[in-house]
Amino acid sequence: MRWNVQRSTTRALISLAVAGMIANGCQAEASPTPTADPTPTADQTLPVLTPTVTPAQLGTITLTDTGCSWEGNPGSSSPGSATIRTSNDTDTYAKFFVHRLRDGKTWADGEAAFTALKTGAYWRDPRPPVSDVATEGFAAARQGDRLEFDATAGTYGVICAGTNFETRGVLTLFLVGPLVVGE
Repeated sequence: MRWNVQRSTTRALISLAVAGMIANGCQAEASPTPTADPTPTADQTLPVLTPTVTPAQLGTITLTDTGCSWEGNPGSSSPGSATIRTSNDTDTYAKFFVHRLRDGKTWADGEAAFTALKTGAYWRDPRPPVSDVATEGFAAARQGDRLEFDATAGTYGVICAGTNFETRGVLTLFLVGPLVVGE
């Protein structure tokens, strides 16, 4: 940024010199105009460009009235920024919750907790005792969303819920996965 300021200063000085020459009737003894040094010196800093990180695209989750599917689930992924697209193909409001199993828990533990959730357990505390929510997304009827999160090592699943927006009642509830993120 400093280099650009000096370039702007140099341009301003050149403009002043030209204006002075015009004001003095373009006399032969005009003072030399300063020029910009194209090579930055040690006290000049160039802007540092940081590369943009493209999140890993982990497929699309689609909620219907009869189920939830995860097309393109790679099954495994490397740690880092991740995105899952969502599609709500229902006439209701949808919620999507990406859960990461806690250390020491298995996919079978997650499925058992999900079954308990479907039967009414955990509704006062919607965090099943085996996982933590990594991110969540919402989509109106016939709309989509993106679930963006930092995928750290562990096993992930996504809970898809069709809900009544006005009453917040759950109409459908499904689990898709797993996705295993390596070290």
